[in-house]
Amino acid sequence: AVRHSFGHARVLAPAGSGKTRVLVNRLSYLLHSGVRPGALLTIAFNKKAAEQLKGRLAQLGIPVADNLTDRSGVIVLTFNALGYRLLMNNGFSGSVLSSDSRVRKLVLEALKRSGIRIPIVRASDNLNRVIKQLARVCQGLVNPNAEELELMDQKGQTTKFPFPPIFSAIRDLQADKRLITFDDQIFNALTLAMSEPLVRRKLQKRFQLKLKNLKLLP
Repeated sequence: AVRHSFGHARVLAPAGSGKTRVLVNRLSYLLHSGVRPGALLTIAFNKKAAEQLKGRLAQLGIPVADNLTDRSGVIVLTFNALGYRLLMNNGFSGSVLSSDSRVRKLVLEALKRSGIRIPIVRASDNLNRVIKQLARVCQGLVNPNAEELELMDQKGQTTKFPFPPIFSAIRDLQADKRLITFDDQIFNALTLAMSEPLVRRKLQKRFQLKLKNLKLLP
């Protein structure tokens, strides 16, 4: 895997088996083979993994950068950080809703603003169901235009609500306030790259190789 030459390479192994070491050695091999540091993009599963990668690269004297405009070092970012920086570099100037309470407040305000009423029931957190459905959309798991949301009413019975108007209300308020959720960092960046050929080609030209350090979930 360290000296792999053509096509994609995937390393599957359990935790603690040395996947990160393989990735670091792969980066070192590529740099010694003449690849420019700024042409390498390394994506980590979370902040802890990203910091670990940066530390190991620093020990080998490999320059590291975390800004897409910095070509002096290997770019090391999480998926979310990469998405956010891509959005920032293409005109987005808002902020990320960094807590669950802020997301709940936004969704509740969007529903009230649009006149959409969902049942308030002690036995079921219907607002949380809306938020979970929003997250599923942003993760690409469901189509917001073809989904119905099942919420519990005061009698304990399930009532179906069309999700598109709920989704639109949330998105409209986000646009007005220039706010994105944690999942939006990836969802919006992917949407941008897929819908804008110039952005996509710029990324492809910018990075010669993309390496991902992923955690396998049980």
